[in-house]
Amino acid sequence: MMKNLAASSGRTVAEVEGDFINNIPMDRLGAPEEIARLVTFLASDMAANMTGTSITADGGWTKSLA
Repeated sequence: MMKNLAASSGRTVAEVEGDFINNIPMDRLGAPEEIARLVTFLASDMAANMTGTSITADGGWTKSLA
């Protein structure tokens, strides 16, 4: 995605990534391992009582848009 945005906007991948990071309160992109831990939890018995919910794992980006 970053490569495509960079190519279509005439900027470098680092510039595009920097723009994304500037809008994330945690000041970094999430790591694949962080999403994997969430998926592991949701697939476990610990999440057995969860139904019909949406979990946002975006470092606070969505909240900063509100």
